[in-house]
Amino acid sequence: MSTPAVKKVAAEILRYCNTHPHARDSIEGITWWVAHQCFDDAKNLVPRAVEHLMERGELERHKLPDGSLVFGCNPNVSKEIG
Repeated sequence: MSTPAVKKVAAEILRYCNTHPHARDSIEGITWWVAHQCFDDAKNLVPRAVEHLMERGELERHKLPDGSLVFGCNPNVSKEIG
């Protein structure tokens, strides 16, 4: 029986196959396909998620001396997922 997690990974494999119809690979290679797609998705979604959490006050932005920005948890806010 397939679990929700297995179905999610299967959907990722099929998404890769839709864009690379002649792809062939080992289990290790297919694992890379799935990981790479998830990484690409995260690169696009993480900035939006960080902005969302900052708007809710759950993350804080900190500017380092070199001018770069880092983000951290706001310890004064309870964390609710959703």
